Amino acid sequence: MTDRAIVDKLAELLQPWGEVRVKPMFGEWGVYIDERFAAIIGDSKLFLKVKGVPDEIVETVFGGRTEPYPGASNYALIVPEKFDDSAWCQSAETALRSAKVLVVK
Repeated sequence: MTDRAIVDKLAELLQPWGEVRVKPMFGEWGVYIDERFAAIIGDSKLFLKVKGVPDEIVETVFGGRTEPYPGASNYALIVPEKFDDSAWCQSAETALRSAKVLVVK
């Protein structure tokens, strides 16, 4: 299981998108933003849920889909450094809100 300090650090990156809550699940961590399941933290990596985001946007904004665990294909692996790019953060947030992964404001 991923160390709680790493979980807290990754969850902090998501704070601008809403109220973040993490809880142990799947042998790792589930991440909720404004009470919607939005990500998995596993093997010390952040996997954003991209279900409902069009494939072309997943490719260009998130770098494609990946599986945080076998059979879970609606996620994108996000390196923490991405959050240093405000344009990327805005594009990612817009895509996730459009797909209703995040609460629509």
